[in-house]
Amino acid sequence: MRPTLLLLTLLASCCAWAGPFGVEMGDKRDDPKFDGFDGEGSWLRRGENPPEPHPYLEHYTVTFSDKYGACTVLGAGSSEEDDRYGLKTKETVDWLAKQISSKYGKPKALTDEALPNSEWAGPENWTKAIAKRERTYEYEWEPKGRPNRVQRIYVAATGYFTFDDKPVGMVGVKFVFANIDACEAEDIARGAEAF
Repeated sequence: MRPTLLLLTLLASCCAWAGPFGVEMGDKRDDPKFDGFDGEGSWLRRGENPPEPHPYLEHYTVTFSDKYGACTVLGAGSSEEDDRYGLKTKETVDWLAKQISSKYGKPKALTDEALPNSEWAGPENWTKAIAKRERTYEYEWEPKGRPNRVQRIYVAATGYFTFDDKPVGMVGVKFVFANIDACEAEDIARGAEAF
């Protein structure tokens, strides 16, 4: 009876500390939980079924270091045609930001600004400016105490143009783990070998 209770306690504590989307800092790319993910070299793996998917987000990318394991995890929502003011896209970014705030605390900042001198700076061109990468709409966190060993979090709007030139909004959520500096240093050293 006692071993069963101990096992249940261990399982409960394990799952309570699971990282974003079930990905934890240092997870290895060959971990069975990434079996449905396609690899691109040794750095990126893309998939649609992380261990703990979010109901809105459909596509996920995990970056890995050979030595340090998982460094970041990104979840992206589906594309949505939006009005020129970006109301749907902003609402979705804000909705996801509230969910993240409930676990990681208040965001450090919300940036909502167009590039200086952008011809798409007005609110009536919000979606077009996002699609042209001339506007930023992004929440940023630097969680205190680094829960789940998360160093930074971003929730941002992005977009693109359809073939008939309609701007479309999308939302991305990125978690950056505390090992990011070591991961990036390893990637730079590996790339430098080619020179």
